[in-house]
Amino acid sequence: AQAQDLLGPIDILVNNVGREETTGDPFEHGWDAFERSFDLNVRSAFLITQGVAPGMKARRWGRIVNILSMAAHSYPKGMAAYSTAKGAFASFTRAMAVELGAWNVTVNSVSPGWVPVERHGPMSLPGRMATAARTPMGHLGVPDDVANAITFLASDLAGFITGVEVPVCGGIHLIG
Repeated sequence: AQAQDLLGPIDILVNNVGREETTGDPFEHGWDAFERSFDLNVRSAFLITQGVAPGMKARRWGRIVNILSMAAHSYPKGMAAYSTAKGAFASFTRAMAVELGAWNVTVNSVSPGWVPVERHGPMSLPGRMATAARTPMGHLGVPDDVANAITFLASDLAGFITGVEVPVCGGIHLIG
C-alpha cells in the first residue's frame, strides 16, 4: 500500500525473494528450517501479489515475474528446505497464472542457473571454471542474462505467455 501511495499503480511486479537460509542435514535442522524457507520464498511472494493483484485486475493488465532457481529442479544436497520452497514457488506461479489470466495479468517465472553475484560470495577461479564447464554453453551467466528474460516477460511482447518458467542457465537444465 505504501509503494502504491508513493509511486502510483503497480503494473509490473518482480518477486525476487529467497536465499539459502539453512544448509546441511534437513533432519537436523527440522521443520523450522522448511518453515523459514517457505515464509521467505512463498509467503512473502503471496502477500505482495495479494497486495497488487486487485489493482491489476481492475486495470485489466499486469505482469508478475517470479524469480525461482534451478535448485527447484536439481535438489542440491544439503539444500532441501530451499529446493522444496522454490518448488512450491513454481507451483504458486502456475496457480496464479490460472487465477489471474482472465484479467490479462500474466504470471511467469525465471529460473537462473548459477550466476556469480554478491550473495553467492567469492568462488575460486577453478570453481567457476568447473561450474561453467558443466553448462552446454560453456560459460557462466551474468546478471543481465536474467534481467533480459525478466524484461521480456514484463513487456507487451509476452502478452500471451503465462504460467511458464524460463530457465536462464546456459542449458544446465538439459543435462541435470
